[in-house]
Amino acid sequence: MRASWTWMPRAVPVSDAELQPGAEPISPEAKELATSTRRVVLVALLVLAILSVGLGIVWQRTGLWNPSWGAPERVAVCPSDALRPANPQETKVNVYNATDRIGQATATAEALKERGFRVGSVTNAQLPDDVREGQGVILAGPDSLDRALALQRQMPKVAIKLQPERTDGAVDLVLGDSFRGLIRPDRVSMAPGVPRCEEALFGG
Repeated sequence: MRASWTWMPRAVPVSDAELQPGAEPISPEAKELATSTRRVVLVALLVLAILSVGLGIVWQRTGLWNPSWGAPERVAVCPSDALRPANPQETKVNVYNATDRIGQATATAEALKERGFRVGSVTNAQLPDDVREGQGVILAGPDSLDRALALQRQMPKVAIKLQPERTDGAVDLVLGDSFRGLIRPDRVSMAPGVPRCEEALFGG
């Protein structure tokens, strides 16, 4: 009895040289070089990522923070009508020292705490030279003007700089060379009033 069978096609391995007539086969050394190159690139990218994270942490902890002073994408203006200052207990203030006086931000932050303000970050910052020579600046978003006004009442000579895109609800106080502290508590008014802003302080 004759056995029946069915022929099945089989895949036959084909080399690169056979697929591409005239092409030279890739040597093992070239393949190893390509593999090594890919490994070097991946390791370099990993090292750069680790360095970026590390520098970010060091940057924050050492106080080498520089706010963005560039011109805003959209315009925000101070209100022309009277505004009621927020309660200090509802106002979070980040205090930054742009002067060469060590401890200026810490001392100011402690004074604000004694008056009921909630203090966030306390570290160093940078200001343009022409601004640093003054009292400093209060930075706030459009929705935090009442909090900025509450802070401004503690230091009436420090102007407010609006940051149109800001939405975190906090207020930044960046101290300049001429800053000499808060005014006396008995001179602080919490009555409604118009904030004093400087829209063009940094070219915005």
